[in-house]
Amino acid sequence: MITDNLWMIQIPSHKVSQHYARQTIPTWDCEVNLFDAFTPDHMPDYLTFDKFWGQRDFSETEKAGFYSHLALWQKCYTEDKPISIIEHDVVQRKKDMPVIGDFFAFADFEDEDNWRNYSTRFKGHPYWGTDEPLCPVTHAYYMTPDVAESLFFSVMIYPITKFVDDYMWEFMGQDKDKIISYASPIYYDDIGGTMKHE
Repeated sequence: MITDNLWMIQIPSHKVSQHYARQTIPTWDCEVNLFDAFTPDHMPDYLTFDKFWGQRDFSETEKAGFYSHLALWQKCYTEDKPISIIEHDVVQRKKDMPVIGDFFAFADFEDEDNWRNYSTRFKGHPYWGTDEPLCPVTHAYYMTPDVAESLFFSVMIYPITKFVDDYMWEFMGQDKDKIISYASPIYYDDIGGTMKHE
């Protein structure tokens, strides 16, 4: 079961991030450890970012988000302990959350309205756009240390041309059976998000 070593990526000084975190943390039955996300003013620089899907530059918040996930992958494999990672805008929907493999996502859209509300921001994206209800796997996922280490070093080999969830989805073999509905993302237009997608 997903009951321990669960980490939420959030930004302590960001009003929008904290607005979502205040709503989502109480929905989780297990302890939620808080990871302070990197921000454009405070992030590493060990990755080489090329054009996003060959089209545009990465935004600074996209780079910071990428580094935030990688930092938790490093934590996973250096501590040699499986980890569950969630973002600040994810609510738990099911009480029992069995581990189904060494790498899988466990957030999906609650219904079609939830999907359309969320995904219209990514229109035209080859994975997360509006063609089908496919939830970006970065929202909530479980990984073992072996997966974390393999994935971490695989993204370091070449310049970055996709966002972190795109690499993760490809590493999962784009297998829809690896997206389980234990949780759901929430998004409010009037509140917005913390990441700028050009």
